[in-house]
Amino acid sequence: MAKRVLIIGDSTCDLTPEMREALSVGFMPLPVNVGDEPRKDMENVFPQEIFDYYKNTGKLCTTSAPNTNDYHEFWKPILAENPDAEIIHFHISSEMTSTYLASYTASQEYDNVYSIDTRSVSIGVALLILEACGMRDSGMSAPEIVEAINAM
Repeated sequence: MAKRVLIIGDSTCDLTPEMREALSVGFMPLPVNVGDEPRKDMENVFPQEIFDYYKNTGKLCTTSAPNTNDYHEFWKPILAENPDAEIIHFHISSEMTSTYLASYTASQEYDNVYSIDTRSVSIGVALLILEACGMRDSGMSAPEIVEAINAM
């Protein structure tokens, strides 16, 4: 029997909550610092607040990449709840952040977790996720999907 394929995007993927729910796509919010206050993108800080912060202070919010432990802590409950599943996690381009590297490094400790460097941002990440969802829904396995997405 084929394993269940879980697709996850980071918060740079530009899929709305409604789209993620309809497509059964998981979501990992990335860290954003509003001044000295750490937040999670699209969880407890949203674009308008980031724009307003700049407008009111003249300062930009900053970001940081999750580390390998953050990925272990994120995947652990998902895998506990879905022990027969495989995860494909999509990330913003490795040329812009170390997010993918941390995920890839963490994924090497699992035989059922795959990290994808989309080499893209924003809607480019979303388009690859949409392609992967179609492949998943047509019955392709995680390794087959990873191979096809990496070829794109």
